[in-house]
Amino acid sequence: MGAKVFISCGQRNTEERHTARDVAQWFSDRGFEPYVALEVQTIQDVNFGIISELRRSDYYVFIDFRRERISGKGADAIYRGSLFSHQELAVAYASGFEHAVFLRQSRVSLEGLAAYMASNATEFNSLDQVPILVAEAVQQREWTPEYSRNLVISKLHFPPKPWPYGDMSGRFFGRFLHVDIQNRRPDAGAGEAVARLAWVTLASGAHQPSPNPSPLKVTGQYMAYKQTIWPCSHGAFDLLCVDAKVGHRVYLNNALDVAPRSALFEEEGEHFLEYEVFARGFDVQRFGVRLRLSTKCEEAEAELVWPLADPS
Repeated sequence: MGAKVFISCGQRNTEERHTARDVAQWFSDRGFEPYVALEVQTIQDVNFGIISELRRSDYYVFIDFRRERISGKGADAIYRGSLFSHQELAVAYASGFEHAVFLRQSRVSLEGLAAYMASNATEFNSLDQVPILVAEAVQQREWTPEYSRNLVISKLHFPPKPWPYGDMSGRFFGRFLHVDIQNRRPDAGAGEAVARLAWVTLASGAHQPSPNPSPLKVTGQYMAYKQTIWPCSHGAFDLLCVDAKVGHRVYLNNALDVAPRSALFEEEGEHFLEYEVFARGFDVQRFGVRLRLSTKCEEAEAELVWPLADPS
């Protein structure tokens, strides 16, 4: 899935709903994942719908449509903006969005947070201008479907030399592959973050669920299998270990309490391993590792593939 775009705009009538649909379709056609909030009636809907989607989104689009006239007449009339959209704007402000686009219908009064955040909003007269103006603003700011302000699988670390490690299942000596998980959110930590191996595709062609899906060990922490990744920080997990003596033998360094630990597989060639990262309040992140093995541990190579759109 591409970057999530939260589109905040009123949908009081058919024309406004069509405008919201056209904006969402423009994003969808370019690989983004748009979300258009519907007006809700209960606090449960606000908590589990609006606020949750805002916090999970990467980009924010604010479109302020006219509502009731509050002063003047004719060409001098001033209108109130959409109350519901302004409420979403307050939540978006608290969520710390770095990338946002603001549009305001002409002669809408600047009130509340909009007086500060949307004071330089692009104005429009008719609703058919909105999709064009949104497209121009997004292209000018170079928004991409690959961007995320949430959890990001950033890079692999594969030290060239073997390293010893011991736990309740015995001792290892091999090359440990690590992955960095960035939390780009400025307002929320990724609590109880865990990672697991979900699927394995061997060089021989066998494709199967992981025979050992227990939580992987947190890199650098003794027998720790979950962590909090603080705002604007990163954490790491041990993805696998290539045996120092048998270069095509692979182990997992995880919470499975079985001794001695069995090898995940023993096979030369290129394998594909699919992993999942879970954290409280964040979407699941799925990524893959292309692992190339020979008889020599030092020749093992790994390549990151992220994101993976769908589980196997």
